[in-house]
Amino acid sequence: MSSPKFIPPINAQGPNIKAPPRNLIFMFDGTGDEIDDDVTNVIQFSRLLYNHPKELDPTKGIGMWKAGSNRSKIPFYGPVSRTVDKAIAWNFEDHVMDAYKTLTEQYKEGDKICLFGFSRGSYTARTVAAVVGLFGLLPPESRNDDSIFETIKTIYFGPTRKSFSPDSINEFHVKLKEFLEQHRTAMVMIEFVGVWDTVNSVGLITTTGAMYTSSAPNLKTFRHAIALDERRARFDRSMWYKKENDGKKLKTDVEQVWFAGAHCDVGGGSVSNDTKPNLANIPLRWMIRECFKKETGIIFAANELQSHLGMDPLCLYPIVKPRPAPLPLRDDSIVQTVESVNKSNSEKKCPVTATSTEEEHDLWDSLAPIYDMLVIKWYTWDLFERFRMKKWDPVRGNTHEANWWAGRRIYVNVPPSKEAKKYIFDKKVRVHRSVRTRMMAKSMDPKGPYVPAASLQVGGQNISVDSDLVEWVD
Repeated sequence: MSSPKFIPPINAQGPNIKAPPRNLIFMFDGTGDEIDDDVTNVIQFSRLLYNHPKELDPTKGIGMWKAGSNRSKIPFYGPVSRTVDKAIAWNFEDHVMDAYKTLTEQYKEGDKICLFGFSRGSYTARTVAAVVGLFGLLPPESRNDDSIFETIKTIYFGPTRKSFSPDSINEFHVKLKEFLEQHRTAMVMIEFVGVWDTVNSVGLITTTGAMYTSSAPNLKTFRHAIALDERRARFDRSMWYKKENDGKKLKTDVEQVWFAGAHCDVGGGSVSNDTKPNLANIPLRWMIRECFKKETGIIFAANELQSHLGMDPLCLYPIVKPRPAPLPLRDDSIVQTVESVNKSNSEKKCPVTATSTEEEHDLWDSLAPIYDMLVIKWYTWDLFERFRMKKWDPVRGNTHEANWWAGRRIYVNVPPSKEAKKYIFDKKVRVHRSVRTRMMAKSMDPKGPYVPAASLQVGGQNISVDSDLVEWVD
């Protein structure tokens, strides 16, 4: 059986076959990355899409929005502003509102809205989902009134521009109710939000917060790939935490899976394009498979999936077939380090080819080096590990302490406490099975076999291959 050119097919025909709904795909790359020699998974993902147009294409129903396509109202936006934006999130609110306005203008009834992002772009995607879920989309007669969009911006971001308090959230809901009563907005469902390693504060100084990024209403599916080995204080993960009082709301299908690697090893961009092996390919393949599992209707170029990632189109569509067991380790299956790769140039010896299976790709990608910026560019980030920084998490509440190069905390099976009682914690942490492969392999690291930098809390346990708190997923 020959493989189709695109999956799902783009020209299904027949008397009883309805035209599929359009997909509006919005992509946010918060690293400020350009399309160059070391692009992120956001760009890699876009290259796998059918047609991947630069502008929304109403005839095919596939669109891609990227920050930068609608900045006429931002004064003096250019190289200087872009640098500032990466440092202190100067234009974060404008990024969100530009995307929201574009979505409002392009949306047609029945469209499937899908948002993807990496790094702070993940946070932007989640914020756009929150704004759409809370305010709905403006009717045609209101879409040219910039003052209405400015009102939405003020109502939504107002509480997080100042010291956040219960009074400010109550005030927000009063203003939101008044807005919805005044404007005839359409409450629409967001089909899918897929993000790689969300961080809401990646700047050197500060960033703007946002509400309901972990509890957006009217969101069908949320998928999150998270880095086990990111340690920088300014790159703390932003998880989706289920709340006890969510019972009356539409329950979002949430899945958050941990992968080996630091921030750019999971979201892409740590190595040059087409480098093999590459840790970032594993969460990229996982995200693509989730799109098919949830029947988003996003159309991919089948030959690109096969040749670049080893993904067999016939195993993804029309049904997603269960994955075979991971391949066993070979004698030459050795976890590489940045130093070992630089010395031996071993990345270029990776045996995977355009005809290799996904399991072969996974095996070799799982052995790729981790690019830890606290080691590679310690002179840039070391000082921030010593500063006391204000942070919040659902177990300890607000803290004000230095990070001291510590790995991320993974909360699992948390007993009730003053802060934690508001949230529902998973009984097990979901970790991709490629992490287990990496942990069992021999290593070029003189410290010994790979152990994830993140620790399970409460108790500060390191993740082990036989831990009863870990659920290995594919």
